[in-house]
Amino acid sequence: MLPCINKFFIINIISLFLSIFFRMSTVVRVKGEECPLSNFFPCTLRIDFLSFIAEEFSSVEQAYQASKADFLDDQETLEMIMGTHDPRKIKKISHRMDHHHRKPEWDEGRSYFMSLLLECKLRQV
Repeated sequence: MLPCINKFFIINIISLFLSIFFRMSTVVRVKGEECPLSNFFPCTLRIDFLSFIAEEFSSVEQAYQASKADFLDDQETLEMIMGTHDPRKIKKISHRMDHHHRKPEWDEGRSYFMSLLLECKLRQV
């Protein structure tokens, strides 16, 4: 049994499924790449609507940050993100975009976009 599985973990799973199913804005907080619900959890993801960026992603975090870099036309950061599989490094690299390239359109759609990525992950993992 994974160390992070307990009754709160089960509640988070149920909450996540309900929020995806009903497209509600419920926020589920999960930390640590050893937990399957974490965006840092290592897994091979094939995401058809992102195939123009890469055939596969090593985590939801990589797919999300690569999409953000592509949306913000930050090719240098995109290459750095796709050049590593360590989600903590990817998160650190992504902070470059927060200060230099803000677009309100990204901020408006990022939660929905994340829900699409999580739905892809849950179908594949």
